[in-house]
Amino acid sequence: MIESFYEETVNIQNEKRAARLYNLFKILSYIFLFSDFVVFGLFIGVYPINYFNILTFLLFIILPMAVFTVSWYVLSKYKQRFYKEYDYTIVTGSLRIGSVIHREKRKREFEIDCASIEMIGKAGSDEYKKLFSSPSVVFKALTPNKVPAEGKGFYYIYFSSSKYGRAVVILECSRLFIAYLAKYVKRTSLEKGL
Repeated sequence: MIESFYEETVNIQNEKRAARLYNLFKILSYIFLFSDFVVFGLFIGVYPINYFNILTFLLFIILPMAVFTVSWYVLSKYKQRFYKEYDYTIVTGSLRIGSVIHREKRKREFEIDCASIEMIGKAGSDEYKKLFSSPSVVFKALTPNKVPAEGKGFYYIYFSSSKYGRAVVILECSRLFIAYLAKYVKRTSLEKGL
């Protein structure tokens, strides 16, 4: 059997802003990490060990180090939200969605078997609003943009799986991508008018 393959990438529309925010949070996280080492270095270099007091140790060394370490960790994880692009790949009956962080690191977000797709449609339609009002459905927007790029639109894919439960993913893709995906799903899964 010949494997078929189709891929689309969603790029950030406002790349300068995303790069600025990413770099700002990266620098802030490094400042907190550096401050962590400074506090430890000051403790080792300045504090006399023969006058060791546990309360002083906790207040002036452990507490600031904990705050700096937690701040570094949160900022270094949070920066990834600003410069994230997505790849949507269809490989013979399977939809694979991955994120690309700062064009350096890849992470697989979802892998959906096309047989488990129950509905595909345009985001904002009546069917979409019904799903959105259901409390048992998990929504995940897998696009970095608030407005679709030229030639693309926002589409939703509703599916059920043992790994994700009942979920809806929102993609920014072209009609060609949806048409290619439609080859692998049931005809009743396509929203009317799509």
